[in-house]
Parts: sequence; C-alpha cells; structure tokens
Amino acid sequence: MIRLFTALKIPDDVKEELLGLKESIPGAKWVKKNNIHLTLQFIGEISEEKYHNLKDELEDVQMSTFELSLGKIDRFGEKVIYASVDHSVDLMDLQQMVKEKIESIVSVEKKKFIPHVTLARLNEVSVHDLAAYLQTNHDYESREFSVQSFCLYSSKLTKDGPIYALEGEYELF
Repeated sequence: MIRLFTALKIPDDVKEELLGLKESIPGAKWVKKNNIHLTLQFIGEISEEKYHNLKDELEDVQMSTFELSLGKIDRFGEKVIYASVDHSVDLMDLQQMVKEKIESIVSVEKKKFIPHVTLARLNEVSVHDLAAYLQTNHDYESREFSVQSFCLYSSKLTKDGPIYALEGEYELF
C-alpha cells in the first residue's frame, strides 16, 4: 500500500517569502520548506496495482498552463495557519479534472476543495498569539507565478513529521 496525494509545487522564492512569515508561536509546528505545496486531491492509501493505473490515468489530464498567486494568511479553526489562494477558475478546473481521473481508479473523500497552502499546524496555541500573528500577516500577497505542471506525491508519516516523495510530474501545455 502507498499513501498518495496530488499537488502543485510552489516556487522556491515564494516558499522563502512564506518561511519569512514564520514566527515563534508556542504550540505551532511550521511546515518545512521542502514540504510546502498546494494539495489538489488527497488520495490516501492504495494498492500497488491501483498506483500504476493512477499514474497512467493522470497522464491524460489535458490543460493549459496558468498563473496563480497566494493571498491572505488565515486559519482553519485553531488547528492550521495557511496562505489562501487568489481565486482561479483554471485552478478549480485542474483540480476537478485531476479528481475525476483519480475517481476512475479509487474513491476519494467527498470534501469541498478549498485551495490553500498550509504553513503551520497548531497545538494548544494562545488565542492572543494567534490573533496577533494573523493581524500582522493577514494582508500577505505573493507574486504571480506560472503553474506548468502538477505532481503525484507519496507520503510517509513519521514521528518527525511527514516525508513526501515525488512519484510523478505531469506537464500542462
């Protein structure tokens, strides 16, 4: 069995900007630079056979490259700090196409796609510290960057955090 998800890579300079927003908030576990990404679809654990079928199926996604930018810093409840994604019809279309290809191989969670880049996971963080951080960084905007591919990653959960490995990269045209 292999644990998988599809995602967009974030350019290194944008990752550096995001890392520059890191602050010392007790109880916050910040995402490591090489793990920063924008998830398109979490797949979960699948068999080796379905994995190979999925890789082939994802080759058939046909879409043009497009521009994307990250926006405001916000939170999901008191568990996650994230960078939002400026509205993009192209991103929503890509996510839907990828999801349909995945669903032709394996069923996935029926969850609304909320595009975002996770920056930190929170554990018993002070409401005051979190509010102060969000007020300081709320108006973040990244530069616009070109999305030229999407990726298939495997994920191994360890006590030190997840380890992601690139399993396939699929070029847009």
